[in-house]
Amino acid sequence: MSDENARRIESRQPSDGNASVRVLDGPFPELESTMLEADVLDFSSCGLRLDCEELLDRCSLELKISLKGSSEFVVLRGEVRWASWEEGSRYQMGIEFTGNDAPLVIKWGNILKGLGF
Repeated sequence: MSDENARRIESRQPSDGNASVRVLDGPFPELESTMLEADVLDFSSCGLRLDCEELLDRCSLELKISLKGSSEFVVLRGEVRWASWEEGSRYQMGIEFTGNDAPLVIKWGNILKGLGF
């Protein structure tokens, strides 16, 4: 088990989902309010890992998330907790969901239940 997985409260499930990402705040003012597309590589009830062409380290984000196997999507806020460049790929980032209203958290949970998680 990697150090990263050892620190997690929950294990993540692999995914073929996608997310539209809007930067709300962070050290890259030129990206604020920009919409970016990202691949969802894995997820849990409290976060996910994205693959994106832009480095968004230490940013607050709004994510419109769609997971393969579900016809629904949810818009959640999150914070980038780590980011790295993957050789032959793009930037990968660990996102922790933060500051979301209870109905959105419940909707995310219902989507995950519908997928069998």
